[in-house]
Amino acid sequence: MLNINPIQLKTVALTIKGRVQGVGFRYFVMRTALQLGVNGYVMNCADGNVYVEAEADDSIIVRFIDICSTGPSRSDVKDVVIKELDPKKYNDFNIRGF
Repeated sequence: MLNINPIQLKTVALTIKGRVQGVGFRYFVMRTALQLGVNGYVMNCADGNVYVEAEADDSIIVRFIDICSTGPSRSDVKDVVIKELDPKKYNDFNIRGF
């Protein structure tokens, strides 16, 4: 009998700290999400951080977090705080305002 594991969706919240505003970070995150098939959203925070909610297969989330931890060339990521969330069942990925 063939044992097929269903895809395990993982939902995470990322708070990305450092020089991450004014450097195209949200667009970088959105492009990355679209390339990897991640759903959710990204937004700037009033405190200068960037907040992301991301949902995808566990292995894709790991890659997504790794790429976001580097950011675009003009950014300087100092820290990424990761929190696991209950599934949200997002249908797409977008940029939100504050």
